[in-house]
Amino acid sequence: MTQKPIPGNQGVPTAASNRAVSFYTAGSGVYGKPRPFNLRDLLIVFFKHKYMIISIFCLAVILTPLVYYFLPAKYEASSTLMFRYGQEYQSPMVSGEQTPVRVGLQEILHSELAILSSTDLKERLLKSLGIENIYPKLRAFSDEPVKQLEYAKVFFERDLHVQAGRNSNLITVTFQNADPGTAAKVVNSLVAAYIARRVEILHDSRPLQLLDKKVAEYLDRLKRSEGELQAFKQQHQVFAFDEQRDMLLKERMNLETTARTTQSLVKELRQKLSTLESQLKGVAASLPVASENDPRNELEMQLVTLQRREQELLSKYKENNVFVTSVRNEIQVVKGFIEKQKQTAARGRSAVNTLYQDLQKEIISTKAEVSSLEVRSKELEAQVTLADKRIQEFDQQERTARDLQRTLTANEQMYQLYQKRFEEARVSEDMSQDKMASVNVIEQASASELPIWPTKGVSFYLALAAFLGIGGGLTLAFSLEFINQGLSSPQKTEQCLNIPVLTTIPYKA
Repeated sequence: MTQKPIPGNQGVPTAASNRAVSFYTAGSGVYGKPRPFNLRDLLIVFFKHKYMIISIFCLAVILTPLVYYFLPAKYEASSTLMFRYGQEYQSPMVSGEQTPVRVGLQEILHSELAILSSTDLKERLLKSLGIENIYPKLRAFSDEPVKQLEYAKVFFERDLHVQAGRNSNLITVTFQNADPGTAAKVVNSLVAAYIARRVEILHDSRPLQLLDKKVAEYLDRLKRSEGELQAFKQQHQVFAFDEQRDMLLKERMNLETTARTTQSLVKELRQKLSTLESQLKGVAASLPVASENDPRNELEMQLVTLQRREQELLSKYKENNVFVTSVRNEIQVVKGFIEKQKQTAARGRSAVNTLYQDLQKEIISTKAEVSSLEVRSKELEAQVTLADKRIQEFDQQERTARDLQRTLTANEQMYQLYQKRFEEARVSEDMSQDKMASVNVIEQASASELPIWPTKGVSFYLALAAFLGIGGGLTLAFSLEFINQGLSSPQKTEQCLNIPVLTTIPYKA
């Protein structure tokens, strides 16, 4: 039927739903008293929107198992690390001493967390394990390796969780992935890469390089010192200083003793010579006798004896030897005496005084001996002076050799010291390289059989989907009903217009 406006009201007729009913709207004004919402209203709304509610319910029930079976499950793997103060946070000195630790535990943990969460470490891990092994479906996003790496870093950042324990020295590394084995492998590989990376960051190779340089430097110095000392000993023929000094001192002492003895003998012989010369002055040179044998015969025999002795000495010693010189002096004296006897015999026959002759012989012998001993004394004095000079030179050589030996010893000690420090530093570096540092893996990651999502069976999610589907459908239906500004039912028409509805006629456009 045709809808007519009510007099006194400025409204327009409205048809609502596929079951349109005849009603009157009052424009902007709504008349009538509101009545409470009852079961009938609920049923009206339900049957009015039953297709929509059933569609939402079916959609939720159908999609739930599809989502359950087609969406990948999430598995989680975790590993726990414990930290303690190690050599990484100590500064090794060249002398081997270490500075005290001035870094707190929280600062250390923050540093370790920064290393674990660093982008460089993640990129290394993604490249080493392979992006396709961690995120196989990433090729659907892009075929370019650079973009795949960027997407993988985003997903990796989402799935990785690194957390330090409160008031403890523990760090937990957790990773989520669709494959439990991959999750465990990623965590263990990340921990291994982290330990290697922290060794690179925290390990300072400068002390080791400096020690290596010092070892080479002092080894070169040691070899040079050994060469200089050996060359000096070879040049001056000094090897056993104490024995050689004792020999020189003993030789000098013997020379000095012999020189003093010779000087004493010279002094005694001079006194004897002075006495003999005094006695000779008081004795007559010759005595008158009727007949007497010629004394030249005895002198000639003595000359022959001295000449024989000279030949014997020349066979044993050189011509400038003291004994040869002494014998030759005696020979000259005897020859001179024979010459005097010849002159005396030429003047007349007289007998030589035997005492005078004996004194002369003694004087000649004493003079020859004094001359020989004086020469010997001068030679001994020269030898003593030479011995003193040799001792002084030996002392100087010994001081030089001692200095070279001290330099050699100092270089050897420094070489051994730096060699020891170098070995200690190399052992410390080997320990760091072998991961024997301040990080201990308390628990390694293992593949979990139970996923972290979904945690319930499909029946639970079906029931939940059914409940949410009905609830969502009803909520949407009531929302549409309250949002609608028209009169969609006879009850609402009577309530709003405060007039009875006689009948309703379905309307189809």
